[in-house]
Amino acid sequence: MLLPQVKELLKQYTEQDLRLLISEMYKAVPKKIREDKDIDEMITDIHAYKSIGKINREQSVKRDITQLKPQIERFIDYAYKQYYFAPNKYIHKKERPNGDFM
Repeated sequence: MLLPQVKELLKQYTEQDLRLLISEMYKAVPKKIREDKDIDEMITDIHAYKSIGKINREQSVKRDITQLKPQIERFIDYAYKQYYFAPNKYIHKKERPNGDFM
């Protein structure tokens, strides 16, 4: 369904129905997508969310190198031990390359 069609359909709902619709849609969205798309921030203040813009929102998430350091060191350690190459209990199968790109 296209956005103009959705807008036309939403005109027929009451405020209470719209609240119910939004809450059901929120429950249907997986947590990872809610976090990636900042859905909670959007619900908190839609006008501030729209004014930030997509580019500024992506730039506003800054990571400190000290937070990334343990993850980087673990990745390098696992790579040296070849945990990404063969089945093991440290790296799940879906996180290992499957050889399709070789």
